[in-house]
Amino acid sequence: MSQSISLPYLSKRTAVLAMVEALPAAVLSLPNGHFLSSASCLSEGHPDKVCDQVADAVVDACLAQDPNSRVTCEVCLKGQVLFVLGDYLTSAQVEIEQIVRETLKRIGLDSEEKGLDYITCRVIVQMTKRPEWTCGGDSGVCIGTASSETPEAVSLPQALAWKLAVRLTEVRRNGLCTWLRTDGRAQITIEYKQDQGKAVPVRVHSVLINAQHDPEISLEELRLQLKEHVVKPVLPAQLLDEHTSYNLNVQGKFIQGREVGVSGRRSALDSFGSQTVSVWAGIDPSQVSRCGSFAARWVAKSIIKSHLCDRVQFQVAYAGKELASVALDSFGTCKVGKDDSELLSLVLRHFDLRPESLVREMKLQRPIYQRSATFSPREDDFDQPWEVPKEVSLDL
Repeated sequence: MSQSISLPYLSKRTAVLAMVEALPAAVLSLPNGHFLSSASCLSEGHPDKVCDQVADAVVDACLAQDPNSRVTCEVCLKGQVLFVLGDYLTSAQVEIEQIVRETLKRIGLDSEEKGLDYITCRVIVQMTKRPEWTCGGDSGVCIGTASSETPEAVSLPQALAWKLAVRLTEVRRNGLCTWLRTDGRAQITIEYKQDQGKAVPVRVHSVLINAQHDPEISLEELRLQLKEHVVKPVLPAQLLDEHTSYNLNVQGKFIQGREVGVSGRRSALDSFGSQTVSVWAGIDPSQVSRCGSFAARWVAKSIIKSHLCDRVQFQVAYAGKELASVALDSFGTCKVGKDDSELLSLVLRHFDLRPESLVREMKLQRPIYQRSATFSPREDDFDQPWEVPKEVSLDL
């Protein structure tokens, strides 16, 4: 009788060798000092993003009539059924089912063949209107990251993944690729090298796109058009070479969209490229998961745009509505003082991180969330308050 040995019982050396052998050849063959970094982004018709947009459309509708609205809205999609669940306290009069169908129509979900039909799908609403707000326990750990690597103040892989996802939507809407449907994913991997302590992009190692499409188009034609109309207009030509790998619908036909989606699953990653544990889709801005996450990104981007470091991760944690902790890591790129503690002290002199202050200073009680519910790469999204950097001056 054969026996299997689980990894925890292997020797440390054997375990390491097993993991190394599992690595792709491309990683093992990198020159010394080189490494790979990847990022991905979902298109607006991915079920998770559909749920995010519906949830934030509900929040926007409430805030448009009542800026003091309190909302916690969860959305789940399965096949042709969409569930809207949660609680709200507002003076606004909103027709949630109408909001749902208008959002689905705007995305382009107008037939079951595309994954969902905004006219015929079932919309089940279980939103409880509260006489008072009793949903307590508001707390969270919020992380914001930023980098001087791109004008958007994110890493190059994240910026390119954003742009590829946006381009999928553009060529579908402008008629350049009429065969495209709404669901899709873009992923980019960049090869870097270490140069005097800085990570410098060397080349695009690989690009992956998985795009939903009409059944009539062949895979060969689809791949040709994706490369010509989506990939080439986005990726910097100087970073492409004969070894760049193009993985375009490598798993074959993708005609029917994915069937299951949940709000909040990708809101942080696709918005900021961060590793934040917060989920903010479908909640009003007074809740720390939302205003705290936006503040963490705002602080991080402000530090970068003030040229105080080249890369930063800023963390703020809340216990209820009170600050529990703050932390900052510039990964050795700090240009202020001797260490990150001096940069953190400077940040705390410029930013009031209390939730009520954040809501007031960033003017968050406005219906501004649905348009950024997919991701934040479009030009008109960089006027969002958390994307407008604040000058962090040494003179304050």
